[in-house]
This record gives sequence, C-alpha cells and structure tokens, in this order.
Amino acid sequence: MPFIDGLPRSGTTLLRMMLDAHPDLAITPGTKFIPQLCAACHNSPDPHATFIHMVASSDTNPRWHDWQIDTEALQHVIYAIQPFHLANALRELYGLYSQISDKSRAGDKTPAYSVSMRLIQSILPEAYFIHLIRDGRAQWWAPPS
Repeated sequence: MPFIDGLPRSGTTLLRMMLDAHPDLAITPGTKFIPQLCAACHNSPDPHATFIHMVASSDTNPRWHDWQIDTEALQHVIYAIQPFHLANALRELYGLYSQISDKSRAGDKTPAYSVSMRLIQSILPEAYFIHLIRDGRAQWWAPPS
C-alpha cells in the first residue's frame, strides 16, 4: 500500500495522478486524518461510530465527497469488524475506495504524513512510503522582471 508524502509543490499530485492511472492502483485524494483517527478511536467507547464519523465528516475529511463512497456502505463494513481494530477498519476503507475505482489495490497521497510515517507503519505494516524531495535547483516561480 503506497503512501505518497513530501513537501508542498514537490510533485506529489503529479505522482498521485501517474500512479492512479495504473489499472490496478487507486490513490485516494488524501486522508490527513489517520493520526487523529488513531487517538480518537483508541479513547472512544464506540470506536466504530467514531471511525465512521471522522472519516465521513467534512470537519475531519473535507474531501469525503471526492471518495464517492456511500456512507451506508462504509457503516456496513466497519460495523462488521468485531471487535473493532483500526488497521482492519482502514483496510476496509481503502478497499471500498479501490472497489469504487474498479481497481484491486489502493494507496494514499497525503503530503503531511511525512511526520506520521512511523505511526502509520505501526498501524498498517503493509504501508510503504514514497517521499518526494523537490530539487532545490528547480525554479517553480516566475523570476522578477
């Protein structure tokens, strides 16, 4: 499961689009919520509901509509996880995204995960990170005239 991370303007969106063009790999529009989700589910009396609320809420996932996943479908697969386990819930979420995209695998593009790689790796051992570093010699702005 690839996770694309890096600094802004480093090419993460271009790489996401290139990888997403592969017939077997769907790269999400970015989650940004996994570290908060980990803490919230760990401390929740109802981690199923907490997971669903945080994933499908525009407060914690403003791009939820881009995922095109039906919230009822998400509820169905998450409540089927007994007992709740965050890794399995995340696998189901990414699995739904790959199904919607008609692909067999999913990954994530969240540049901010540069500082959360160890946490994500501990939750999802199958995660590997593609960290983009922009060449400092590259000029991405127009020179003053």
